[in-house]
Amino acid sequence: MLSDFSISGKQILVVGATSGLGRAFALHAAGHESTIYITGRNREVLDDLRREFPRQVCLNDRCDIRSKDERSSYISAIEKPLNGIVFFSGITEYAPLKFQSEESITDVIDTNFTSNILFLKELSKQKKIAPSASVVFLSSVSAQRGGSPGISIYAATKGAIESVVKVLSLEFAKSRVRINAIAPGLVMTPMMTQQTTLSPEQIKEQEKKYPLGYGKTDDISNLIHFLISDASGWITGTTITIDGGYSNS
Repeated sequence: MLSDFSISGKQILVVGATSGLGRAFALHAAGHESTIYITGRNREVLDDLRREFPRQVCLNDRCDIRSKDERSSYISAIEKPLNGIVFFSGITEYAPLKFQSEESITDVIDTNFTSNILFLKELSKQKKIAPSASVVFLSSVSAQRGGSPGISIYAATKGAIESVVKVLSLEFAKSRVRINAIAPGLVMTPMMTQQTTLSPEQIKEQEKKYPLGYGKTDDISNLIHFLISDASGWITGTTITIDGGYSNS
């Protein structure tokens, strides 16, 4: 019997919907007739998403998830239990460890790891997670491979995500809530090209390490779609690498 790959009608929260990958998945989910709740720190992007899919976007309120009060307020406004929750929020600090300040290290850890876990805790506390829901965290191939100098703290936070997913999947299994992570390689988004310290020539040279070339946002959205759909109902506590063969090269 063919499993149900549809996400139509599901209530899906996209945390960090103003990032390149987050925005792309929000558009993907809305286009597949999901009801989406979106949040992030860029009001302009949130409003653009609301205008493009006015019927699908149920709640688009700016929220800095590092703030306890903002997390609690946003979650309180969610009207129905969620079937899918996807965490995209994160930052990268490109600098060797000796040049990083204590403040920047703390900020990366708080943004990429701590605030995401506290957001999930608050969702659970307020009973906003439906039975058999699917939670997806964003990791990175840098958690396993390191990738390049200057991203030590970023890679550490992604390694922490992969570890916590294994334990949380056991804690939430009683209600059949599945918790997984995906670990993408480099995906060409406007944000990636703007934030990277690599020159256009270096970006092109780096692509040679990817047997299938750099990823596209659709590649990531399609995998998350699968993990939120009922077709992945026996997958939990794992990290799925999606990197066009980079990890094997």
